[in-house]
Amino acid sequence: MAPTKKSDSLNKKSLSIDRSIRDEAKRKPREFQALVLGSESRLDILAAAKLKGGKSYTSDELNSYKRLVIKILTECARAIVQEIRRLKIDPEAKYFWRYVELIDGYCNGLELSTKTYWELDPAFVNALESILQNPRVSGLLEPSGESALPSSAEYFFAEISRISSFDYMPTEMDIIQATSSSTGIYDTRLRVNDLSIHLFDIGGLSGKIKKWIHHFDAAKFIIFVVDLDQYNQGSRMAENMRLFETMVNSKWFIKGSIILLLNKTATCRNKLQTSPLADYFLDYTGGRDIRKAADYILGRFYNLNREGVPVYPCVAENSDVSTLGCVLATMKEALLNEYLRDTTRIF
Repeated sequence: MAPTKKSDSLNKKSLSIDRSIRDEAKRKPREFQALVLGSESRLDILAAAKLKGGKSYTSDELNSYKRLVIKILTECARAIVQEIRRLKIDPEAKYFWRYVELIDGYCNGLELSTKTYWELDPAFVNALESILQNPRVSGLLEPSGESALPSSAEYFFAEISRISSFDYMPTEMDIIQATSSSTGIYDTRLRVNDLSIHLFDIGGLSGKIKKWIHHFDAAKFIIFVVDLDQYNQGSRMAENMRLFETMVNSKWFIKGSIILLLNKTATCRNKLQTSPLADYFLDYTGGRDIRKAADYILGRFYNLNREGVPVYPCVAENSDVSTLGCVLATMKEALLNEYLRDTTRIF
């Protein structure tokens, strides 16, 4: 039967639709999720990703984040005062305890107030800075300390002078720390050529892995950050190793890949000159060579991978845009390897 004008028209329309679908597929980037876990410098990478994404905040959004930052800082102050009372630190130091009472009263007043607070009282700031000079108080901020303060406490206490200034506006890092502290999750999107990456920082949930892990089973990558300069802070490195072991052997991620980022090699190189790695890892024999030290720590993490999940190492100098570039390049390598594996299976 000869084709009719109507069938010709339908065929042309069908071909046009097929062409549109192909064109759209070319334009539409491949989308996937990546979880970001590990050491604190992971937040610097997220900040770099946010800047690369090019999205800026409105004035209203910045003011909203300003209120959130101040709220969280005062919550951290209240938490450290509660620990000081519980541990009865320096009970005979009258000036010290006057500062404690002042901080406590200020935080209680904010909690009872119906007003939105925008600025920190100078007396509160002075009192907080004063008690933080006490070695036992500052020791509470260490992971191996006697308490479990909010994870963002160390960051916000270090930045209190800047945050309390009259013209303060939150930086990208302030926003990441505040959001992660308040919800446990911070996310940002990044588009690189034909890739659309949805990054989730879930460091605020790392203590509740069994409760949340299945919610992210669609994640294609885990970007696991290890700050090499923490090798002499046993509790932090051990905590990272425990978390990595849990994630790399989880049934929820057996189809994914892990980018293992060894960060802060420059700082680690300097520290090795005065603080030998062998003092903390007795089987290490590589001396002060940063490459041997990095290979050793990398091997310690590799040995935790019992499920044979693909792990791609990435070694970087500092936490900045170049580090993000290292991560993205490694991510592309992993995607290429996956494509080659799939192609091999076909043939």
